[in-house]
Amino acid sequence: MNFARVAEFLTLGCYRLLRLFKPHIDPNKPNAVKKQILVIRTDLIGDFFCWLPAGKALRQHFPADQYDLTLVVNQVCGDIAQQVLEPQRLLTVDSHRLIEDRSYRFGIIQQLQDRLYDLVINTHYARDWATDIIAFAVGGKKKVAHTGNLANINGLIRQLTNFFYHQRTAPETTEPLDERRRNLVMAEFLGAKQPGNLIVTVRGNTKEKLPKAYYMIAPGASLSRRRWPAKSFATVIQKVNQSHPELTPVIIPGPGEKDLCHAIASRVADIKVIIPDPMPLMQYAAWVKKAQFLLANDSGPAHMGATLGTRTIVILGGGNEHRFFPYNTADGQTDPKTLVAHQPMPCYGCLWRCQLEPEGQGTFPCIAAVTPDQVEALL
Repeated sequence: MNFARVAEFLTLGCYRLLRLFKPHIDPNKPNAVKKQILVIRTDLIGDFFCWLPAGKALRQHFPADQYDLTLVVNQVCGDIAQQVLEPQRLLTVDSHRLIEDRSYRFGIIQQLQDRLYDLVINTHYARDWATDIIAFAVGGKKKVAHTGNLANINGLIRQLTNFFYHQRTAPETTEPLDERRRNLVMAEFLGAKQPGNLIVTVRGNTKEKLPKAYYMIAPGASLSRRRWPAKSFATVIQKVNQSHPELTPVIIPGPGEKDLCHAIASRVADIKVIIPDPMPLMQYAAWVKKAQFLLANDSGPAHMGATLGTRTIVILGGGNEHRFFPYNTADGQTDPKTLVAHQPMPCYGCLWRCQLEPEGQGTFPCIAAVTPDQVEALL
C-alpha cells in the first residue's frame, strides 16, 4: 500500500475532526431550503462527454428548484458543464495537478468545506485516489460511488477507499456495458429515469464563417501510438473528394497537433483543406455538431461527436475492446450514427499493452491495419 496516501488519509481524517467544531451551512436549518448535492467528475474531454447524458439525467432527477448542485469538473469542460447541467456552483480543476499534487488537492477540498452535503456522488467508474480522497474529506450525510475497476487504483487502496462511501453500485456481472450506459448505471442507482435518448444539445458559436458543407477530421489522440497514420487520413480525403466534391475537409487540431494536421494536408495539396486554430471546447463542439460527419481516432472528439449526435466514424483499436465503441442507444440498440472501422485481432483487450510490438514506437498494429477502404465503406 502507498504510505504517502495512507498519511494523506490520516491527515485529512484529523482535518475532518477539526471541522466538526467549525460552523457550516446545514441544509436542515430554516434558512437553507434546498438540499445540497456535490457531484465529482474531473476526467478529460472524452470521458466527460461519455458521462454527460448520465449527468443530464441526474440533473433532471435533482432539479434546481429543489437542489443546489455543486459540480467539480476538469477546467477544459467547465463551459459545457455550466450550460448543460446548470450547477449553482461550478468548481473547475486542473485534473493532472489534482492527481499529482497533494497541496493542490487540499486547496480544492478547502473550497468544498463551506457546507454539509446531503449527497456526495463520485461519478467515476474507474475511481482514483484523488476523487476518492475528496469524497472522504468533505462533509456529507450520504456518499455514493461506483464499485468500479482497478484501472486507476490498486486493490489494497480500493479496499480502503470503499469505506469512504455509504453505498456503491454493484459490480458488473453480465456482458460489459459500453461507457455511456455504464455511466447511466449510477444515475439509475440514485433513482433517475432512463433518458429517451443519449444525445446532448450544446449551444455554441463557431465565430468563423463555416463552409457551406464540410466534414471534420480529428487526427490526434492522447497517445501517439493510437493515431491512425497521416497517409491513411490523406487517402480518405482523396476518396471523399472524388465521391463528394461539395464537401470541404476540416482538419481540426488539439493542443500541440497543428503539425500533424499540416502533415495530412501536405499529402493532398490539390484539395482545399481548412485547418482552424485551436479553439475553446464550446466552439469545437459547435463545429462538430454542424459537420456532415466526423472521422476520428478513439479519442475525445469521437466521444464528443457521438454525444452530440453527429455521424461519427471511429478508427478503433483493440486496447479497450467493447468499452467505448460501438455505442448503443438508450434502448440498447447499436447507435446507427456511431460507426467503427477496426481490424479484429486475437490480442484484442490488451489494455494498450501491445503484445505484438511491446517496444514499438509507431502506430499500434491493430490501428495501422485499418484501411482507408474500410472507412470509405462507412461513409
